[in-house]
Amino acid sequence: MAANQDTMAMRGATLETAAPACAPTVSSARGATAPGETAVGVVAETLARLPRQRAAAVACAPGRLEILGGSAEYTGGLVLTMPAGGCVCVATERRDDGQLRLVGAPAGGGAARATHCWPLSALYQAEGVPLEAERAGTLLPADGGNTVCCVLGTLIELVRARVTEHLDRGLTLAVGSELEGLSDVGAPGAMAAAVTTAVAGAFGRRPDPMTAAAVAERVERAWLRRVGGPAEAFTALVGEPATLMQFRCRPPQVAGTTHLPDDVLLVGLDTGSAAADVELKQRRVRTAACMGAHLIGRILAHGGGRRPASDHCLARVSINDYIEHYRNRLPTKLPGREFLERFGETDDGLTRVEPDVIYKVRSRTEHHIYENARAHQFVECLRRAIRLDDPAALAQAGEVLYGSHWSYGQRCGLGSVTTDRLVTLLRQYGENADIYGARISGHGCGGVVVVLLRTTERAQAALRAALTAFERKTGRAPRVIGGATTGGALLSGVTVVEPPGRG
Repeated sequence: MAANQDTMAMRGATLETAAPACAPTVSSARGATAPGETAVGVVAETLARLPRQRAAAVACAPGRLEILGGSAEYTGGLVLTMPAGGCVCVATERRDDGQLRLVGAPAGGGAARATHCWPLSALYQAEGVPLEAERAGTLLPADGGNTVCCVLGTLIELVRARVTEHLDRGLTLAVGSELEGLSDVGAPGAMAAAVTTAVAGAFGRRPDPMTAAAVAERVERAWLRRVGGPAEAFTALVGEPATLMQFRCRPPQVAGTTHLPDDVLLVGLDTGSAAADVELKQRRVRTAACMGAHLIGRILAHGGGRRPASDHCLARVSINDYIEHYRNRLPTKLPGREFLERFGETDDGLTRVEPDVIYKVRSRTEHHIYENARAHQFVECLRRAIRLDDPAALAQAGEVLYGSHWSYGQRCGLGSVTTDRLVTLLRQYGENADIYGARISGHGCGGVVVVLLRTTERAQAALRAALTAFERKTGRAPRVIGGATTGGALLSGVTVVEPPGRG
């Protein structure tokens, strides 16, 4: 946080920004251009232009690069993530007029402007009960985008979760983000994490990371209508630079961390493409997996299989048990109407079985089981490669990534022609060029490809060549998303910035 404190100490007298790491080089992927300065600079400029009376609490949260397992998060699978280059920065200052004011400035500087303002009373229902998301439509501007919804939802959920009992006599929030325009790097989770930490800091509190992640998860589900889990926000809250975090959401916990050596990289390549119906596809894939989990539960209830160790999570069914007891008893396809007539809805509160949709139950179900196994295998291979300096283990870890990419497309139907093309180009260079593996990342249907490679000249040359060939074929120039140079800063508290003339 030292660099961030230096930037904020300028109080916006000079706005100096650095572009996010986006040049197609391995060195830039290490974050040589200091991701975070742009967002912090925007907030510094905004604060300098506001009439201020009190100290502002400032928090920065990095984005998330999903390495493996994210599609199986909600079924109890192991999720592997890293903080991504670029961050969200939020400054919070208490007010005395009963108003909530959200202020932003363009990334290139310019005059700050009050983008949105609400009376605090609008955030509550009768008798001081925090507003529910479905009743907040009139508060959200038509052109406000996800940022306004995320900030407003986080504030209300903070009160509901009693991170702070109330918002006192008002707040001003200034927001800057380097994650806008990137396909799938955890921007909502980072925004919710930064808002949570800055608001708590303004009231002299330090939120528990589990509570903060739960708030962020509720914001994503209830306010943004995204089918996400807590791993996104947890990475922003506790993730460490160049470190692979192993996360489980049932129950929420960090299962371990693995620090990458200096000569090994995991980077993201944002293709800038995403299917128009990505949310519909994700919802139906989730529904089919939950249908499969329900059917496996019925098989278990009739003594037809063995329960996963310690819980009933679908992803933790072993591959051997799945093949021996369940696979041939699951339908390859099942009409939603038939499932509803026989069993009713699934236990998943975020999806509904559509009567007229034919669900591919078996393939969607087994993806979660195999993906969880792949996540464990990837960690084992990576640790062996680090411990023994074994290129063969790195190659095995890369094959795990390729296997996940295939499963995303073939088992889940969440692949895309664009990401397939990029993965194919990278695989043509292969381990002879120190490029070991690649897969579609995040929620799928386009967007980001994650790559495992070394920091050698030949890997850098191969990456440039693959990206050049990709741009020539598609007309798209991918952005390289490196690892964050800062991370886990939210647990150490927030920066306090005094108004001019004080401090």
